[in-house]
Formats: sequence, C-alpha cells, structure tokens
Amino acid sequence: AVVSTQSTGVQHTGISGLVSQVIGFKEFDRYIELNRSSSHDETELQRTFEEGLDRMKCRTRQYARRQLKWIKSRLESCTQPEYHFRRLDSSQPELWADVVSAPAVCDVRAFLEGTLVSGGVSSVRRDMIVRRCEECNVSCEGEEQFNQHRASRKHRKRVSSLKKQLSNTEMKT
Repeated sequence: AVVSTQSTGVQHTGISGLVSQVIGFKEFDRYIELNRSSSHDETELQRTFEEGLDRMKCRTRQYARRQLKWIKSRLESCTQPEYHFRRLDSSQPELWADVVSAPAVCDVRAFLEGTLVSGGVSSVRRDMIVRRCEECNVSCEGEEQFNQHRASRKHRKRVSSLKKQLSNTEMKT
C-alpha cells in the first residue's frame, strides 16, 4: 500500500494507519525501502539511515516541546485556588535515580499519605479572573491569557473585520 502525506509530500510504502503515525516510522521509510531492494549501495543505505535518525531526533524534540506547552497551559489555567507541582529534569540520564525517580516516588508517597509535599515543590496560587473578548466571543482565564489573545493575529483580524463592517454600514446610512 502507498500512503501519501499531503503536508510533507512524501509517499510511504508498507504499513499505513496508526503505525505510520509513530515517531520514527515515517522518518525511516526511505531506509526501509532501500534495505528491501536488492540493489542498494551500502554508503547510500548508511546515509539514509543517518538522515532518518536526524529526522527522528528532530521530530522527537518537536513533540516534546508540544507536550511541555500543553502541560504548561493546563497547569497555568488550573482553576483550583492552590495546587502543587514539581518539575523534574530528565535531561541527564545518568542522574535519573537522584533527580527524577527519587523525588517522584517521594511526591507520590506524600500524596497517597495526604501530607503536604515540601522541598523543591513549586506552590502556585492563582486567583483567575475570567475576561471576555466581546469582539471574538472568547473567554480567557487571567489577565495574561487575555492580553495574549488581544495580541493574536486572530483577534486583530476579527477587530479589523468588525471595523470594516461598521464603516460600511455607516456609509450606507
């Protein structure tokens, strides 16, 4: 089966569906295709493997950034008056046990026991005020989110469109 991805313009052969969405599958498609063929040059095969590896690393970093952005947006928009969280730095695998595993286990135990977690935990108090953008019919939690919305392209286009509509109706009357 040949699967064509419109966004990249690349055709993928073989398995389609959910498996092709896994990071690393599409990136190594050319390598797999070359490896299956009987007439492949070892240097070209190695080059396509390295290219696939580079693309996979890039896509993994992009995915991690999207995850962090999603998580951060959920923590910042939390409507609970107070919540606790700990950011664990997993960038150094050799320090995993001390920097990630031990603090995480400690936090989970404290949570299950119902005790307040202390030591390195960021405690955030948010008194969220819901602001409404009447032009866009959008509700924003907090001043920062409201200001970001007002600075967005979508908001500016909507305001511009409304101004044009208003001036057109004034000219008609």
